[in-house]
Amino acid sequence: MKSGRVLLGLTTVSVVGLAVVVAGHFATDPSADKHLSTVHAERQREEPTLDVALGESENPIRSGQLSILQALDASVLEVMNDKAMSNERKFTYFWDGYQKNKSSVALSTYYIDCLSSIVPLPHVELLLTELDSTMIAAKIKNHLMQVLQSAYLAESGMSEDGKQRILSDIKSNIYNVDPDVAGEAVLLYARMGAPDNLVAILGDALQRKIISPLNFLREGTFQLPNVNEPKQQNALVETLINIAQKSGSDESEHMLTTSLGLIIQSPSRLARIDSASKELIAQYLATHEPVVQSDGVNYGLISAIDYGNWLTSYAIIKSKSASDVSQWITHQVTDATADPKKIVAVMTLPMASEVVRLARESGQLEAMKHKVESEMSGMRPGTSAYSAFEAALELLQAGSGSDFQPLYP
Repeated sequence: MKSGRVLLGLTTVSVVGLAVVVAGHFATDPSADKHLSTVHAERQREEPTLDVALGESENPIRSGQLSILQALDASVLEVMNDKAMSNERKFTYFWDGYQKNKSSVALSTYYIDCLSSIVPLPHVELLLTELDSTMIAAKIKNHLMQVLQSAYLAESGMSEDGKQRILSDIKSNIYNVDPDVAGEAVLLYARMGAPDNLVAILGDALQRKIISPLNFLREGTFQLPNVNEPKQQNALVETLINIAQKSGSDESEHMLTTSLGLIIQSPSRLARIDSASKELIAQYLATHEPVVQSDGVNYGLISAIDYGNWLTSYAIIKSKSASDVSQWITHQVTDATADPKKIVAVMTLPMASEVVRLARESGQLEAMKHKVESEMSGMRPGTSAYSAFEAALELLQAGSGSDFQPLYP
């Protein structure tokens, strides 16, 4: 998503605002691999079209409101960036805009989302009162909950009483009669300091069909390290694997593999995974190696990143030390039968420099270069595959100096 679309892009599509929050709090551990959490975030932030995100009558393009929103962007940005303006005045500006435009879902949610820019957020009680109203649309409720969750998670010195009221109000909406509101509440609540029964809440939400299997796989995996009882943790791993496999969807299995990677590649989170659960995860990963595209046209950077992430996760779960991880991965790409596409995949990893160093020391770096060059010779310049291979070859030729940067830092 381009940062230049701060307002219009984020406020007219409700799921994008949620995805930003989810992605931001999925990788709170500073020791987690930065690039992996970024990959996961990008995959979750893919914007649906406005037709999908909003009903036709609420679509600002169809309803003629797009030009209004675009015109608002300039004045709203001015308010957001005005350091001389107090948070109280900014709140009043956006709240008045919301109150005056309640008849338009697109415009009212636009102003609600602007409130997220105010930290600390004053007058939280007004948002809570509005959330309790039965006179507002489901999408407005969802945006109110998103802003409240953002205020709850912000390091803003909010009182414990204020935080508890936000938590309680969002939790109460898990059982809202509108399934869209209930589903949104579940996903927001899942990232607000998970209680012991959160896995049960997620399971109940899945049965009620207010969250999708993909939602459950992502949030359930995120909660794995928080399940302290080994048998319960084991059962959750088995449930996640069963849901991914029974869905018959490549997307579900990809979601589980990627989400597990976020846990595995965070040392502090992995340390809280029981040995039996690790074994189950290792077995799953072993049987779900990403398919490397056989043709040269469809294998681009995204495919390389997916494979590189799987390879890293599998190496970590199998290895006893960090050095074992890089040694194992190096062996995978220096083996005589190694697919050159896997070499490109490894060049997307933060440890690419170490792999190049180990390959050079073992005298196998030139063979890696030759494989990549040979594969490129059969590709058409300008394709995504050719570009990915070309970039990987440049890295192999550059070596592993201090200024070495992987394809996807």
